[in-house]
Amino acid sequence: MPNNEMLATVLKKQDIIQKYLGKDEGKWPIWLQRAIDPNTPTTDKNETVRTASWRTDDGIILAPTIRYNIENNKLYKPKDPLDYEDNIHIPLTTVKFKDAESVAKRLSIAISNLINERRN
Repeated sequence: MPNNEMLATVLKKQDIIQKYLGKDEGKWPIWLQRAIDPNTPTTDKNETVRTASWRTDDGIILAPTIRYNIENNKLYKPKDPLDYEDNIHIPLTTVKFKDAESVAKRLSIAISNLINERRN
């Protein structure tokens, strides 16, 4: 049985994911739905996705730098990760600009932890 600290960490992780992505996993970006699927292939480093963030005039964009090609069942690095419509946008209306990068990092870590939970 998990201890209170572990449970608080899990709830906090779920809170940040739900705040920016919602509770309905079916509405999450397709790259994230794929990444949490235990049947998705992994890189040599056992990764299903890697994210990076970019600052914009109106917020932060969190985008995968590893994507999956359904046609050949392989992972690849996109030439420009910002060219995709399914990136996560964290608008400045929901977070102060000085905190936006921190929020993007916490969200990225929460996503990574969720992927690890689903795959193990």
